[in-house]
Order: sequence, then structure tokens, then C-alpha cells
Amino acid sequence: QCVSHFKGLMIGQFFVAVIWAVDFSLRPYLVKIIINKVSTTNQSEAFSVLGLLIFLYILISLFSACTERFYDFIWLKLNSGLKKHVGLKLMEHIMAQSYNFYQNSFAGSLSNKIKDLMSGMPDLSRILIDKMFSHVLALIISIYTILCIKPVFAMTLTLWIIIYLTS
Repeated sequence: QCVSHFKGLMIGQFFVAVIWAVDFSLRPYLVKIIINKVSTTNQSEAFSVLGLLIFLYILISLFSACTERFYDFIWLKLNSGLKKHVGLKLMEHIMAQSYNFYQNSFAGSLSNKIKDLMSGMPDLSRILIDKMFSHVLALIISIYTILCIKPVFAMTLTLWIIIYLTS
């Protein structure tokens, strides 16, 4: 419920996570293509063959850098806004409690719980989106890319991941 007020920022965070996963998985493949072209291209045709690939790599690098700045902007807005919103909602809830509630609770304990929850909500969204979602997506893209190149390696990697996660 608290996160619904920040739907646009959360969508932006998902967008950046997808861009990061694609960049993390496919930019090394682009380097592989460039290196393969360098080894098979003669010197007179090098610029015409490699120019577009190198330009694409530079463009992807610049886009990735801009996306990281966009993520920083999103995080600054989401972090402070979500903390404030959670804090206000919790204070409304605490203020609506009965006198008996305050008699049976320590004021310091309540304020620490509010503070922990206020700082934990943005961190939770960051862990779920940035760490889990983007890394799982990058892994899926990497396995698919390897599957297109060498299926045996993709199957071996998938088997290793399954064994690692289950042990």
C-alpha cells in the first residue's frame, strides 16, 4: 500500500534493472563479435567492418552511463519519499492507539521500530528490484545467449546453477 504512491518511480527502477541486465549480458558478447571481426578482417576493410560495431559499443556504453544517472535520480526521489510516507503512515497508526497501548509499550522501542521500518522499506525495494530481479534477468539472458552460441555450455551452466541453488 505504501509503495503504490511511488508506482512511477518503481517502474523506473524496473526499467533501469532491465537495461542493466541486458547491458551486463550482451555487451561482452558485442566485444566477442568485435574481436572475431578484427581477427578475420584485413586492414583495408577494418574501418568499414568495425566502425559500426565500435560505434554501437560506444553508444551502448553512453546509454548505460545515462541510465545509471537516471537510477541515481530515481533512488534519491524514492528513498526520501518512501521514508517520509512510511513514517507518516506509521505515526498515524501509532497516534490512533489507545492509552493502554502506550502503558504497555516502551516509547524508545516504538520509535526504534518506526525508524527501522522507515529505513528498511527503500532498502527492501532496492534489494528486490536491483539485486534479485536484475541479477536473475541477467542470468536468464546470459544462459539464452550462451544457448544460441554453444548449447552444451548453456546446459552445463544451467545444471551447475540448479545444483548450486539446491545445495
